[in-house]
Amino acid sequence: MDCVLGAGIRYIGSTNDEQYYEGYKVDPYTLYDAMLSYPLNEQFDVQVNATNLSNKEYVSACSFYCYYGAECAVDIRVTYKW
Repeated sequence: MDCVLGAGIRYIGSTNDEQYYEGYKVDPYTLYDAMLSYPLNEQFDVQVNATNLSNKEYVSACSFYCYYGAECAVDIRVTYKW
């Protein structure tokens, strides 16, 4: 039973709103994520996932309205195997 650690970088390039505001450009952004999984025993695993670790404020998309992307989030999962 091994502990697993993971990390990721998500780069999303710029996009243009061609439908409502022709030529309006949404800037690119980069987000950082991480994951840690640890087996407690043969039946239980605990996993912690974190997204947008830097808590970056960014506009994710525009289509008439513009939308901010998700803030930093951390979730914990416990898995039981039988």
